[in-house]
Amino acid sequence: MTTSFTFSPSAPVSGQTVTLTAAASGGTSPYSYSWNLGGTTKTGNTVTQSFTNGTYTVLLTVTDSASRTATRSQSLIVLPAPTGGGSVPVLVGWGGVRMDESVANSGGVPSAVFPGESASDMELLLIKLKAAGYNTVRVDFDPYCSDTVDYNYMSVYSQTNAQRAVEIAQHYGFWIIIDYHGYSDIFRNTSCWLNYWKPIVQNIGPLYSKIIWEPENEPTLDCTNSPSSCPTASCSSDTSCVTALSSAFQQWINQARALGDTHWIVVQNLCSYGCGLSNMADGYPTVTDPLGTLSQGGKIFISLHSYMDYGQNSGSWNSATADSVAQQYYQAVVSGVSNTGWPALNTEGGTDPLCSSCAPDTILDGSAGYTTTTFAFIQALTNLYDSNSPQRINWVWWPAGSWTNTPGAGTYGATQCNSNPIGWGCLLTFQPLAPPAPDFTISATSPSAVNTGQSASSTITIASVNGFSGTVSLTGTVPSGLSCGTISPTTLSGSGTATVSCNASAGGTYALTVIGTSGSLVHSAVATFTVKQADFTITASTPAAASAGQSSTTTLTITAVNGFTAAVALTDTVPSGLSCGNISSTSIAGSGTATVSCTATNAGSYTLTIRGTSGLLTHSASTTFNFRDFTVTASSPASVSTGSSGTSTITLKALNGFSGTISISDTIPSGLSCGSVTPSSVSGSGTATLSCSSNSQGVYTVTITATSSSLTHQGTTVFTFGTPSDFTITATSPSAVNVGSSATSTLTIKLIHGLTGPVTLTDNVPSGLNCGTISSTSFTANGTATVSCSSSSASTYTLTVTGASGSLTHTASATFTFYGFSLSANPSSLSLNTGAQGTSTISLNLLNGFGSTVALSVTSPTGVTASLSTTSISGSGTSTLTISPTTVGSYTAVVTGTSGSLTRTISVTITVGTQVSPILTAPSSQSVAQTSTITFTVTGTDSSVPTPNLTLSANQLPSGARFTTVQAQARDSQPSKAHRPSPARSDGPPRRQMRLEPTRLASRSQTESHQPKCTWS
Repeated sequence: MTTSFTFSPSAPVSGQTVTLTAAASGGTSPYSYSWNLGGTTKTGNTVTQSFTNGTYTVLLTVTDSASRTATRSQSLIVLPAPTGGGSVPVLVGWGGVRMDESVANSGGVPSAVFPGESASDMELLLIKLKAAGYNTVRVDFDPYCSDTVDYNYMSVYSQTNAQRAVEIAQHYGFWIIIDYHGYSDIFRNTSCWLNYWKPIVQNIGPLYSKIIWEPENEPTLDCTNSPSSCPTASCSSDTSCVTALSSAFQQWINQARALGDTHWIVVQNLCSYGCGLSNMADGYPTVTDPLGTLSQGGKIFISLHSYMDYGQNSGSWNSATADSVAQQYYQAVVSGVSNTGWPALNTEGGTDPLCSSCAPDTILDGSAGYTTTTFAFIQALTNLYDSNSPQRINWVWWPAGSWTNTPGAGTYGATQCNSNPIGWGCLLTFQPLAPPAPDFTISATSPSAVNTGQSASSTITIASVNGFSGTVSLTGTVPSGLSCGTISPTTLSGSGTATVSCNASAGGTYALTVIGTSGSLVHSAVATFTVKQADFTITASTPAAASAGQSSTTTLTITAVNGFTAAVALTDTVPSGLSCGNISSTSIAGSGTATVSCTATNAGSYTLTIRGTSGLLTHSASTTFNFRDFTVTASSPASVSTGSSGTSTITLKALNGFSGTISISDTIPSGLSCGSVTPSSVSGSGTATLSCSSNSQGVYTVTITATSSSLTHQGTTVFTFGTPSDFTITATSPSAVNVGSSATSTLTIKLIHGLTGPVTLTDNVPSGLNCGTISSTSFTANGTATVSCSSSSASTYTLTVTGASGSLTHTASATFTFYGFSLSANPSSLSLNTGAQGTSTISLNLLNGFGSTVALSVTSPTGVTASLSTTSISGSGTSTLTISPTTVGSYTAVVTGTSGSLTRTISVTITVGTQVSPILTAPSSQSVAQTSTITFTVTGTDSSVPTPNLTLSANQLPSGARFTTVQAQARDSQPSKAHRPSPARSDGPPRRQMRLEPTRLASRSQTESHQPKCTWS
């Protein structure tokens, strides 16, 4: 047997409902499904659950009707919810800084970042770059998955060095690009690449807000720069590799967002290393950001590395060609921005002709060198990027590290201004960075979970960026089901905090969007409110097995969930054959326990159902009482001659798991001599023997008494000596049948040694067993009779039939076994709105060894549609009842279980409501003199079921005017309120509009407005 499951959506975000659907094959249907959703358990073929962002392990266990199981586990990644949009930073700077260049030097300039140390090469470079007007540095490390030997010479990753690099960038106010300087990893080592990045994002990301992740330097299938590992690639052509590149980058983005990271991420063009595409713009990967689009807060940069290759342009190696190549790169970037919707940050480019001492106009050789033509190319490209409208295109040129092989470059690479010839970075001109525009950021805390009806508060923080001092207006978008007060205060100047309190009457996760607006600047944040439904659970302990006729006790436990404090009324449903006392406490407030004791005269299993009710909440629990017993029978040996011995076998049979010790004794009539019963005691089931003799001809009846604690049963055996007239009686024990069905025992009478009778038959019927008349009660010759019995309880009964002829008396016993089942529903009541859907799990309770299959059906009352996931169950199987309401009202769905002639039912109560928007009516205009008062009536109608309360408020009042409710009367769903707006003398101009808004105080907030005009004269 195998199982699997799917979930939708495939990339859920925090607070979004995820639907999980199971599938099973093999085994024997029907199947039952059990889920563990990262710690939350649910049952059913299809379940739903919402999550906060993070990675969850989902475990599905499927059990078939033969109790075989199959499991399947998957990881579910939940991404952060989208946040408000922000501006794109303007970035210009230099890369080529090895990560280990953050390590302190042994002497020289003191470090301003790490007191007591000498400044590292990286810090010396940032001092120089900051003075030159740059704001970005690119720090590189070797690609672990394809280069473990420092082949790329960017230094092996070190968390300590990474932390130092971030601290240096932060001290000097620089953006820092952290570059995994790899090539083929993204295609050939994708899993390793993703896993290696995860702890880097987790550990380094929280250190600084101006980190930019560059997951891969230059994607390529070429393994030239991948000496350690080069497995098979997932693509072969440029087109298929762009698709593979998109998929891999998307996995990286989703992984980072699932970890809670919100930094900018660079995705690289396939042509950054080399491609055969006719248009380099086609080399950009296509990705999305779970944070949203760019305007919604997404943070993705596209990048295209830019060099002028002497090998491709040697035939026309001049400034005109340099301008043309620069135009090609520029147009590709502009098209990429348009096609992808993401801004550009070109993380690498420079003057290297991509060959050593090959160009005729070489000025400086080596990795930081340049030629006259390549410098013209990079200057032209810089000018194009800087002058782009509406925003300049970001660039970071290469290289400025201390590792280059260019003569005289030293610590600063291409930015070395003290060499001869001078480094090309000192010749480059670029548009100075404009002072950053004033802006603000907004964030909102997600409060801890509260119970239904309780309020929780979110703190909204406005932080000034770049000297922002404007006024930010705060508004909220409140989701259905959440009720929120007014944000306080509603405006903030510059920086500050505000709060908003919300509550809900139904459990769930609610995402409140808070929007901050200041002129053209609009940012938003999401506060997640988690509300736990107040409820209770009920359980009943399994009482210890007891002997028939004795009492056993179950403990009922009510447990409050999520702050539940109401009273729970307890009732029980007692099956036939079981006798129960009163529940010790029939009402429990919040949490508590009660007990109930029950007894039964016959062995069997009895299911007691306990129901707890509190308002609309109803839960039930079942427990099984097991009562045990035994039977005793004794065989009558064949007739022997006087003076000889006969032996009777005494058989003891355990009923319903009885395992006690049974003591056996005998009552011997005069004239008969007997030995001891051997053995004198038996545990559970077993046999013993009794041997007797007599010197006188006759028939002797011995009474066998079996005792175990409070249980005592008797049987008889007949010893015959000589050949006296006599008779024998036997009774068959029929096969077990369903409760309510009839079973028949055959009685056989044999007259021996000349007995002519008559032999008369009578029966002793135990309580709970219903028997018809014996078909024949008098015999003068050998013959048979039958007796049929039935029972309404799942139990085992012993019927004793007695035959008498003169002084001769013999008995025979027949055992009747009846089994059955009952149904239970969890939950047994549902409260739904029209258009929603609810489920209840139907379970089978087996009674006294019942093992047949039960066919299920359901009746759907008008107004709801009911269906079952499976129409037959057996053993521990379940079926899911799905309810889809269409009409408001109260309904009962009845599930019927049938096995042969046995039918049982269980009812599920359904309460269906609906919600519609309220309607206001008010005068369209009114006139009033200044300083006077006007009174008018506003009528609100709300047709929702159940009927909610409405409150009325007014806004857009003129300055100085007052609005008061002078009379309020609510009848049904139409509250009418008379109101007095009082204008101040200074009000003007003479016409004003008021906006009246009713608010429903229920599980949903909906408003309807009306705008009467009031004229002040």
